Amino acid sequence: MRDLISVLNLVFCLFFTLGLVDVQSQMIAVCPDYSVSYHGSCYIFGFGQTMLVHQADKFCRDNHDGHVVEVNTRNESSFLKNYMNRLPRTENYWLGMTDERTEHEWRWFNTDTQVSVFDWSPGDPDNVPTDEDCAIFWSDAGYKWADVPCSTFKAEPVCELSLLDETEIIG
Repeated sequence: MRDLISVLNLVFCLFFTLGLVDVQSQMIAVCPDYSVSYHGSCYIFGFGQTMLVHQADKFCRDNHDGHVVEVNTRNESSFLKNYMNRLPRTENYWLGMTDERTEHEWRWFNTDTQVSVFDWSPGDPDNVPTDEDCAIFWSDAGYKWADVPCSTFKAEPVCELSLLDETEIIG
């Protein structure tokens, strides 16, 4: 019995270290192997697959049962930027937001709620040279955000999905 408890404690510590344990609710949540997790979400990067933003959103829904990433806190933005800066390739990545309906009123695709946290690169959003109604994590600006045209600009998706297989820890 002691060996089993030792193994369970080791597994819990490993999950905690990897960020897979939500200590407040005492739940263990698991993301797919090819993703990273942060505060209740899994993030999947579409390595090598550049596409238009609406194609990226469809890619996330069809392939991962998720959506293009929505950034809801400055800490979440910092986490994603730090992760992207450690990747071996430099790419631009889509954010799931647009101001197509009303200029300067940025809304999330998935929830149609107004964006409340921004991390724009200096000079953005600038809507130049033409209608730049979508947004990316811009690699040239350390993954701060930039506005880009929705219908012509291609970037890689970052899919966000809820954590999977939550299991309650007893004891």
